[in-house]
Amino acid sequence: MWYPILELLPRGNWDYLIAAPPCGDFSRAKWANKSGPRPRRSRQYPRGFPWLRGKSKDATVNSNIMVDRAVAAIKQGMQSQAKTRWLLEHPEDLGDTANGGEPASIWQFEEIEE
Repeated sequence: MWYPILELLPRGNWDYLIAAPPCGDFSRAKWANKSGPRPRRSRQYPRGFPWLRGKSKDATVNSNIMVDRAVAAIKQGMQSQAKTRWLLEHPEDLGDTANGGEPASIWQFEEIEE
């Protein structure tokens, strides 16, 4: 399903592209305390901690895939004859937490900065 959409974007069939990859894996709430789900990524490891295994690793990889697809779609749309306008929706990077945590954000990804 993904590749046909990616192939259609450069043709300029759409006026707007809204990309909203899931943000739960990037939630600052995971850094709030030790009672809830643990963070799976940080500023140092924005694509996920290298020691993740099992379901935690799978969820982080899947989140990364969705971010990568959003970036690919935006790039394809920008290359279209119509220069498709785009919007990337994701929580802002608020920096470190009060307790010293360093949450990751897609705004730290090199591809996003480009």
